[in-house]
Amino acid sequence: MSSTGIRYYANNGHTALWFFIGITLLAASGACLAAGGSTSHREGQWQTFFSTNYVDSETIDFDGGAQADINGDMGWIFGFGYNFNENLALDFEVGWNSVSYTGTRILEIGGTEEFGGWLDTSGTRFNLTYNFMAKAFTPFISANIGWAWIDSNIPSGPPSSTCWWDPWWGYICTGYQPTYSRSEFAYGAGLGVRFDLGNNVFLRGMVNQQWLDISGASSTPDFLMYRFDLGFMFGS
Repeated sequence: MSSTGIRYYANNGHTALWFFIGITLLAASGACLAAGGSTSHREGQWQTFFSTNYVDSETIDFDGGAQADINGDMGWIFGFGYNFNENLALDFEVGWNSVSYTGTRILEIGGTEEFGGWLDTSGTRFNLTYNFMAKAFTPFISANIGWAWIDSNIPSGPPSSTCWWDPWWGYICTGYQPTYSRSEFAYGAGLGVRFDLGNNVFLRGMVNQQWLDISGASSTPDFLMYRFDLGFMFGS
């Protein structure tokens, strides 16, 4: 995959964008009306959350001229963290996504070849968040670092199988197909709003810009993400 470029298309990107904007504005308006100017109770609280995360289209060009067109799609994030005080929090996140793609690769004998398939990605990262106000409703900024794992699902060798005797199910065989995959350093920044609904439940809506340090790319690829979180706080 080191000789492959990646171009992201979002067939339904505008729909997803307006969906996230609408949900965020609606939730923010409701939180403002319900919470008013009430103070927050985040300090010393642990938190866990589940997120929907839409990755928008982006173009990545690699050295050598190879490219691939990858459709934008929805992904998911699960995480937990700790609020040091009303303003500062640190989260650890695990996310995954799967998108279809087509592209063009450069052949050693000359010329090009079209290909396609599914790209599976997953990642882990630490996310540092600063809430601007010690209020139930507050804007925030965030920064993150972590690792991304990318599987092109392009075969890198012949398929193989493994068989064994199971005490319950008898003789079992499973197949395995090695594929081209790699891990890369990732980092990013985000801007959003948070609203605490009472002392235990919170909502977040944000836009993230994520960079992926892929070797062989002509420039550092960046991905625009629209994200909505549902979370819960617990602790002292």
